[in-house]
Amino acid sequence: MRARHVMSFTVLAIVAGFTGQSALALEAPQIIGSWRLPGGNCATPYLKITAPAAASDDAVGAIMTREGTVVNGKIVLAGARRGQFVAESSNNLVLFGIDPQRDKLNVFPLAQQYLAWGDVNLEKCP
Repeated sequence: MRARHVMSFTVLAIVAGFTGQSALALEAPQIIGSWRLPGGNCATPYLKITAPAAASDDAVGAIMTREGTVVNGKIVLAGARRGQFVAESSNNLVLFGIDPQRDKLNVFPLAQQYLAWGDVNLEKCP
């Protein structure tokens, strides 16, 4: 029971980090495009972020690919869920956290099934 409590505290601490300064500055032009692992291939990017369907949309489309697994979703740009990659099929399932770091994009898993993917710092493809 104690291990569970510690695990919950850790996840809450990570999610609380979304209220930091970099998350508040999350804007579509800053993150739209293809992102690769350092030294990776831009032909098959790790993360591809597309423009919102309408100017008023508070999310951008996103496709994450790793070792043949493709995850479709969207990245929330505004509100309390800013910086969260959520499942395309459900707005309630948070899969990853997205945190822009100058010319890099930090992506970290929050859903149990993606924890093995680990925390990565992506480079923007030219």
